[in-house]
Amino acid sequence: MTRADLFITSKVWNQYHRPEHVPLACQKSLDDFGLEYFDLYLIHWPVSLKFVPFETRYPPGMVHDPSAEKPVMIEDPVPYKDTW
Repeated sequence: MTRADLFITSKVWNQYHRPEHVPLACQKSLDDFGLEYFDLYLIHWPVSLKFVPFETRYPPGMVHDPSAEKPVMIEDPVPYKDTW
């Protein structure tokens, strides 16, 4: 079996919906899987959350600061069109 025989899909995390973060997140996933390309790259789900740098936490999880006294999701409204 070769790579050409596979159809590989991945998704962009909610914290990386901003246009400047999408290519970085895609490349991070490609590097993690040891791939050169995805056949399909999706928006994980339609809620964009506040950015979490890779160095801080990866994968970022659902809450912005899991060590906070009351961990919460912090939305960062990015239009879907911008993410695409």
